[in-house]
Order: sequence, then C-alpha cells, then structure tokens
Amino acid sequence: MRPITIRFINTDISDIYCYVGMLVFTTHIGEVYALSLSSVYSTLSVKYREFRSFLKIALINNEWISNDQYQALIQSQTKITFEKEWNKAARMLFEYKVDIADCQALGRTSGFPVYDIKAYAHHIFIAHGKGLDDFHIDGDSKSGLKLQQRQKMFDLRVLSISAKIGQVLVSTGRNGLFSGSIWDERFKINEREIEKESYRTLWSNWNFNNYTDATSFRHFINDTIDEPERKFFYSKQDEERSKKRLTNIGKKIIESDQLIENRDNSFIVNSNDLFFLFKNSGDIVSQRLKRDKSTSYMSSYSKVIYPGFRKKVLDVKTAKNCLAIETFDSLELLTNSEIVTLSECAPLNFRAYLSSIRLRNLVSATYPEYSELYLHA
Repeated sequence: MRPITIRFINTDISDIYCYVGMLVFTTHIGEVYALSLSSVYSTLSVKYREFRSFLKIALINNEWISNDQYQALIQSQTKITFEKEWNKAARMLFEYKVDIADCQALGRTSGFPVYDIKAYAHHIFIAHGKGLDDFHIDGDSKSGLKLQQRQKMFDLRVLSISAKIGQVLVSTGRNGLFSGSIWDERFKINEREIEKESYRTLWSNWNFNNYTDATSFRHFINDTIDEPERKFFYSKQDEERSKKRLTNIGKKIIESDQLIENRDNSFIVNSNDLFFLFKNSGDIVSQRLKRDKSTSYMSSYSKVIYPGFRKKVLDVKTAKNCLAIETFDSLELLTNSEIVTLSECAPLNFRAYLSSIRLRNLVSATYPEYSELYLHA
C-alpha cells in the first residue's frame, strides 16, 4: 500500500521533528517553534472528515498498525475493505497551512543553517553551522512544551546527532566525534574527541558504528551497567526506556571490512545489527551480524532485497520494515520489495522515527516550499 501524505505548508520551515505529540520545527533563521499534532488532527478531521481515522493513526498514534489488532484485521475478511480505503486515502494530499502566529515559540538557535534535530529524554538537540543547542523541556504535556532552559552545548559545526541509553553522540565531520552523558550530574559534551572524523553514528544495540564516509565505519563495542535508579526521564511514547548506562566507550573497535562485505558499495546504513548495502551494480543487499557471546565473534549472512536501483544514493534512514532513500532528485521508500516515490525532488532534511512507540510508522521530510509526513503500513 502507498503511504498516506500530510503536507504542512509554510516556506519559512527548514526542518521538522515529531516528539511528545508535537511537531517541532525550525525556520531558516534559526527560530524554533512547536505545533500540537492533536490540533493539526482536529483541523484536518473536519476538513477531510471521511479520512479522519487514517489521520488519527498518522498524527496521534500509528502504533496501532503494528499491534495484534491490526494483524488480526489484515488476516480477516476485512482486509480487502481496509486496503481499499487506505489506498483511497493514499491518493489524497492532506494539506495543513502552518501559521507561525498560532505556534508555540521555543526560542532561537545560536547559529544556522540547521543540519540535524534529535529529540531524546526531553532534550531537543539542534545541530547547526555554529554548534549544538539543547532545548531542555519538561515531560509529556497536553498543553504544549514547557521549556526549562536553552543552552549551547558545543561550538564547532555539528552535522548530526544520535543518542541511546543516556549517551549523546555528536558528529562534526573532520573535526571528530564527541560525546556526553545525560547520566552525569552536569550534562555536557566532552571537548576531547572519541574519533578524528565522523559524519554520522548509528547504534547497534548498546554499541555503535561511527561512519567516516558513505561506505566506511568503525564498530565500537562498549561496556554498560544497569543502574538501580534513573535520574532523567524518557518520553513515555517516543523512545525506548532503559536503566542501562554506558561506562566504557570503545573497549574494542572493529573496522567495517572485518564485519561486512565492504566491496563495490556506494552507501551503507544499519539498524542495530542489520546492515543495508547499496551496491554500485544497483542491488540493495541486507546483511545481518550474528554474535557468539562466548567469543564475541561476529559472522554475517546476506541476501538481495531489491535488484537494480540505479539512482545515486545521498542518504538513507531506516524506518519500520522499510528504508527511506534520498537521491539527487527524489525521496524513495523501499517497502515490501517495492520502491515507492514519495517526492520527485530531494528533501532539505528527512528522518524516520524507528525508536518511537507511537510514531514509528512515520517518515518526515522538509522541502523548500513545504514539509510532509508519510504514514506507511
């Protein structure tokens, strides 16, 4: 089934991120705003009354698509009717005009352009040309976001951010990879780099991969402990909760060519221990690492999941049961061994929400004239 598309119309928006029931967005001059997804649903459900059930799944809680009730539905006689109505909704373009005057102002970044946004444990991290800002908010709220404080965390240009089990990883390109722990009483990004070069980091359970270009990475094996008490809070519906704490980064580091087939690749991305290799031949290959706990030895097996993808890949995000693929002139979705074109122009920014509970079936993207949310089944 094709994804359902919701378009947010406003030419000032440079990036969007869905978190704690809000659409957080930045403008081209670094202003930061929040818009309630519930209010968006209220408006669209009146304008597009026939499709309000699908709009609610997309904006409020698309976890339903993954639960037992949905699985029972698609195996029943109702499946044909459901797919018919879904495809009808997928042919629509649900439009919402964003009036900044109606949005909650959170402040302004200390620099721009914005390169990445990562919301984690009630921190909204915004990476930009002059560093990294942290907008620390109160917990899940039905009345909007309550900003505790905004502080600049880092002074070098930051390209991307990732976070898990209380650890925040900051990639700055040739200036290196840096890290900070929310577990610390005084949370800060350490000035001593972990690696000399980093363009993105992707987690592999409690370990992570530091990518130094499109096809090369180093696999960091880390030590963790289970803390009896956690002094910070996760969003109830937007991230995986854990009491694990990372205590030793990179007790062992493995080069990518020791783990996966590292020849003839144009792009590599991973989701935990599952890697996706985009071959120069056009094949898209999945390769899963298998661990032997007694020896820490890793082996892998692979299979072609899509043959003949000929477009030049710029970036890839792993979504639930699919891949969002940015090329020079499009945004594509690989799902159920089929390629679906989401947009015929490349986005300014895009992301998936795989670690979210309620929004893991969403992909969001920002373009020069508008932003879009894509709900995929």
